[in-house]
Amino acid sequence: MTCFCSWSGGKDSCLSLDRAINTHDLEIDYLINMINKDRKIGHGTPPKYIQKQADALDLQLIQKKVTWNTYEENYSKILEKLNPDIGVFGDMDIEEHKNWVTNFCKKHKVTPVLPLWNENPTKLYKEFTNQYTAIIIKIDPQKIDEKWLGKPLNQQFLQYLKNNKIHPMGEGGEYHTYVTNGPLFKNKIKYKLGKKHKDKKTGTISINLK
Repeated sequence: MTCFCSWSGGKDSCLSLDRAINTHDLEIDYLINMINKDRKIGHGTPPKYIQKQADALDLQLIQKKVTWNTYEENYSKILEKLNPDIGVFGDMDIEEHKNWVTNFCKKHKVTPVLPLWNENPTKLYKEFTNQYTAIIIKIDPQKIDEKWLGKPLNQQFLQYLKNNKIHPMGEGGEYHTYVTNGPLFKNKIKYKLGKKHKDKKTGTISINLK
């Protein structure tokens, strides 16, 4: 039985991977990461950063450069080549996302597993931060102050999110993260924070891997 996990490098995909292994008793064969060419989708995390995570997780990584318009087509090509039985996804509570996953997997005769679906987001946040470390690498500056760029996920940030009535797991794209360590990691990813960049739509911080 072949199983893959859809991987962004952030907290959602990491927690879904953890639950797939430890709760659903799945053995993961591949991480699939769609590289954002036009920066309109996903985290926009550089490919080498994702590879660093895959190495630390000791999992085979498949990456593909895509745009918004070519995302599904290229994902389909990967699945046609791998012919997997199960796909793990980190979606939580957006019905449109779940419907896409369900229909996409049905098309490729893949059983979808969504370990985080319909879970309490505050509990998910705490479950993640109790085990893993991650830093905030991207924000929506209309929702989140840029001072949080480069900061770790912790109780202080959770309180900030609650105070500002923001989804604790940032399911609306309010913030994105990069995971650096945790139980599934063979080694901690070491880094130095780089420069911040901000415009009206996005705030980011670069990180330099050691």
